[in-house]
Amino acid sequence: MMAKVYFTFSQEANILYHYFFYTCSSPCRDIALGILYGYKAALQVGALVLAFQIRKVKIKGLNDAKYVAVAIYITSVILSCVIVSTYSLRDYVNTYAMVLGVGFVIGTTMVLALVFVPRVR
Repeated sequence: MMAKVYFTFSQEANILYHYFFYTCSSPCRDIALGILYGYKAALQVGALVLAFQIRKVKIKGLNDAKYVAVAIYITSVILSCVIVSTYSLRDYVNTYAMVLGVGFVIGTTMVLALVFVPRVR
């Protein structure tokens, strides 16, 4: 277990604040994350290939193919942002949680809007 300590000093009240940030680490952490991200990347690449192939389908029963392809593209962008923020915002816990939460809310809202809004018309 690793602890990082951040100090701030309040000039008005002459108080020293200690903020502790505890993290658990493992020697196999990078290997486990590499396997997990490799699996997710393989699934996303497969989905992107299928989305690229079905975007020009003209069959009446598959009229949602273009929207599904765009939803897969949006999911791929959000997944890449999550992977980047996992490594770049590791020490900033609140910012990391906010970026992930906002990204997931925007992504799911866009995917649901792409799938269901065209049916409303």
